[in-house]
Amino acid sequence: MITSDLQLKTSKEQLKLLKTGVGAKSGSHIPPALAEAHNRKLAADIKKMQAEIKEYINLKKSKSEDIKIKCFEDMLKAPIRYRIANNLTVEAFARSVDTSTRQIQRYEASEYQNTSIVNLEKILAHLNVNITGSIKPR
Repeated sequence: MITSDLQLKTSKEQLKLLKTGVGAKSGSHIPPALAEAHNRKLAADIKKMQAEIKEYINLKKSKSEDIKIKCFEDMLKAPIRYRIANNLTVEAFARSVDTSTRQIQRYEASEYQNTSIVNLEKILAHLNVNITGSIKPR
């Protein structure tokens, strides 16, 4: 997930490089099947990077109210999406949730995967995240 304008710039540069590699002639010493697999991998990487760039740009244009939480992964990424949508630096966001800047950087690096439930709950409460749901029989 792209979390800053600097990462966006770098991702756009990487995307250009990836695009130059797709369909490039490979040496005759590379088996055609291997060259085809390489091109498929490049195409998948391009598609993923384009989606991340699009998500970041859309978040920058959105409001925090537009952020939807449909699954657990969305809940973990909600603080990052909130920060981007509200055009907050990591430092400003950290102050607003009474956490150190370095800790927020660590949380974001892991997309909040390594955050304790207590700390995640504290941050989500600050963001006024409302989670509703139900258990459905199988």
